[in-house]
Amino acid sequence: WIAPLFFRVAHLHHFYEQYRQLPLYRRTKSVLLQLTLGLVVQWTYTTLFGAYVSHVFLRTGSLCGVVLAHVFCNYMGLPNVSFAHPSSDLYGYRWFVVLVYIVGIVGFGMGFSSVVLFPRESLIPALLLR
Repeated sequence: WIAPLFFRVAHLHHFYEQYRQLPLYRRTKSVLLQLTLGLVVQWTYTTLFGAYVSHVFLRTGSLCGVVLAHVFCNYMGLPNVSFAHPSSDLYGYRWFVVLVYIVGIVGFGMGFSSVVLFPRESLIPALLLR
């Protein structure tokens, strides 16, 4: 879990930039609390993502997979949960959307032990012994 923690700390600058760009009159306790909550969500997300790409790297020995996962993740962003708000066009389908999210999460979890996606053993030792 060391690499994911470094990955998490590497994103600390987002908090600093958001705070720095605030005008002085907007730097209130409630705004700072909102920024801190956003930081906690981002740190949780980046730590889990860092653990995932560490797993990908250790199982495949390829930086290409790690870079592609990072690019895809940056492009997609966090899941949009605005469908749960009554003003959303998808509000009537919210249970279906939640079901699709759950199927995606379960499929993602099952992918960790997939022989199709990853070799049975890490390729790192074989790469180091060349």
